[in-house]
Amino acid sequence: MNNQNILRKLLITLIIILLITIILISPIIPQQYIMTSTIYEISTYNTYSIKTIGKYVYRTKVLSKASNIYIPYFGYIKNGPYSLKAGQTITVEWESDVLLNVYILNDADWYRRALGAPTTYRAFKYGTRGKLSYTLTHDEQIYIQAMSPTWGIVKVYNWKVTLSWKTFEKSIIREPITIVKTITRPMMTKSIRYINIVKLNPLLVLLIPLTSIVSALIIFKERKR
Repeated sequence: MNNQNILRKLLITLIIILLITIILISPIIPQQYIMTSTIYEISTYNTYSIKTIGKYVYRTKVLSKASNIYIPYFGYIKNGPYSLKAGQTITVEWESDVLLNVYILNDADWYRRALGAPTTYRAFKYGTRGKLSYTLTHDEQIYIQAMSPTWGIVKVYNWKVTLSWKTFEKSIIREPITIVKTITRPMMTKSIRYINIVKLNPLLVLLIPLTSIVSALIIFKERKR
């Protein structure tokens, strides 16, 4: 009879230990927690990039052009005065039947002539055909004079005076571009999960061995009786 009581108490003790264990490890306590994540929003839009492009362009203008010109005794060809700018280039091209002296003069050279013949000049060349150029370093008046070296008769088949210059021109262009914009913003999510009692207080796990020890002591005392 005594052994039956001990077995009954032992069974009850085991059941109590099992129940305590189940209660301790079962997720029965609700707990709210917050999750934080980052949301990326990407947007694109098309626009234009405006650029200014500059480049140097060469321009040419014909100042005088003639053919089959006769220069008489003690005569000459005169072109000008031309009011030109620094950096511009004046060019003379000719073709004649005999030698021809060609001069490029500024206004001072023109007034320094002696008996109609130049004594100073900006540029000079002679021949039955040729090309003579002069680039101005200052703004000034320019003359062209052509004459026979002997003041004789000259037939000029072709005669041409041109002006050339370099100018800086700007142009505006529009280039299509795509702009990508990324926006980040945090997002918080609330959620509920269930935890067991042990997670709240890990020391509660000691209830299991303590219950076992107490139960063993009670059974041991019962057996001594």
